[in-house]
Amino acid sequence: MEVEVFQLQLEELQLEKMIYDPRGNRFLNIISAFNISGNRPMVVLRKRRGMMIKKNETTPQNGSQHSRLWRLIEAGQYDQIAEFLKEKLLADPQINDQALFDTLAAAQLTCWACRQCQLEIERYQQAAKEAVDRREELSRQLYAMLVYIGGDALAEAKREQPVRPASQKVAEPQGAAVSLSVYSLGSFRVFQNDQPITEWSSLKARSIFKYLITHSGTAVAKDILMDVFWPDSDLEAARRNLHQAIYSLRQTLKQGCPDCQPVPFENDCYLLNPELNLWIDYIEFEKHAKAGRQFELAGDLAEAIREYSRAEALYQGDFLKEDLYEDWTNAQRTYLQSLYLDLVDCLSHAYVQQGKHAAAIKLCQKILSRDDCHEEIHRRLIECYLAQGQRSLAIRQYQHCVKALRNELDVAPSPETQALYQQIVNGTRTFVLAGLEAAAL
Repeated sequence: MEVEVFQLQLEELQLEKMIYDPRGNRFLNIISAFNISGNRPMVVLRKRRGMMIKKNETTPQNGSQHSRLWRLIEAGQYDQIAEFLKEKLLADPQINDQALFDTLAAAQLTCWACRQCQLEIERYQQAAKEAVDRREELSRQLYAMLVYIGGDALAEAKREQPVRPASQKVAEPQGAAVSLSVYSLGSFRVFQNDQPITEWSSLKARSIFKYLITHSGTAVAKDILMDVFWPDSDLEAARRNLHQAIYSLRQTLKQGCPDCQPVPFENDCYLLNPELNLWIDYIEFEKHAKAGRQFELAGDLAEAIREYSRAEALYQGDFLKEDLYEDWTNAQRTYLQSLYLDLVDCLSHAYVQQGKHAAAIKLCQKILSRDDCHEEIHRRLIECYLAQGQRSLAIRQYQHCVKALRNELDVAPSPETQALYQQIVNGTRTFVLAGLEAAAL
């Protein structure tokens, strides 16, 4: 009787020979183990009764009795698996069965090889991330040196760069390159390879994608997702719903790349594939806002204005404004709102220093539309109107300040603001703005 023989080399993990039993006796048995390269073990396996491995079924199907075991392997829990195998080798009463003993030994070797592959993947991913960070830092240093030595042409070229970089990743997924652009500030929009995604398989899949975007760069435990999106469901129902939503999300994101894996499952967590060419507006917004602050502290006002302006242009509305009542969006939304108000404050002040009062007025009005009791911004707006010779608008702005403070906080303007108003109405106001003296009309 012919039997199927598998030859498994851990270095390559491929089947080299298969012969089928005509009677369908498709079972597996280890018949020998030896070393062919001096440091890489090879295991030869033969079918026999006791363990069934069918052709083209290297992973269990959904709903099978071994699906949980496969998810453990897929999650990369090799240390836990190795400990289990070790205990079986030491304590299992059936260890006298030579086939069982050999299978356990082979499983240990295979588990070790899987763990080594996982470590290599993690090492290369970390190295790629560090290389990207190091390149960005060195690029900033190079730019500063070129400006210092008078490289005006190169400096101008840098200033003309678009807000969205062509790529932020070192590697791309196998197959067709996948580019995802996500707009979360204002109306939520997603573009895949520059084409809008308008149809989502399910609303839950879309919400989970938003959650993963909110925690971009961080793996999210499946238990957290179940608790956030199905808090009132029992454990099994929540797990089933999560798997269905993740499947729908993967199908949506695979439209532009059928062979890629956009949402991998690792260590019992889900995350957006770090190999995706992913651009997210709120991350770019934060990057430009912080860069503007650094340039401002360094005394480079022109470059600070440039970075602040890029950040301000990206902020088209509050973070995930369609999900105002989702608790998990509140912290990020509040942080980005605060960052936006701070950068607009800094940008308007910088415009005042440059004598660009019309631009400063526009930004001050944006701040007051969100915080009508910001008294310092009211004063800055009054100063800008005066600088443009618009005395009536300056007076009207003071009256608006008084009304807002009374209605919202039940307080009067500060002595500084009242003194400014009195100087305006008495015609004695002389001010210094952007290095220029003028008399209030």
